[in-house]
Amino acid sequence: MKYAALNLKELAKEIQKYGICPFHYARSIIKLVDILFIPYNYLFNKTLRDSIGLELSNKIIIMDEAHNC
Repeated sequence: MKYAALNLKELAKEIQKYGICPFHYARSIIKLVDILFIPYNYLFNKTLRDSIGLELSNKIIIMDEAHNC
């Protein structure tokens, strides 16, 4: 399977072919992707970051709708 920017519906459709849970698949490729889209609560909450294995050092963070944060 190739890695590409997929929205949730596209992700679910793509991995249904393999019988994999979309949530667990998305979590398993976090360290493999160049661009990661996440809700801002995962960014600001260390417990949530740790739960998905997200390391912020040496990363560029771009926020859309930053006024909501």
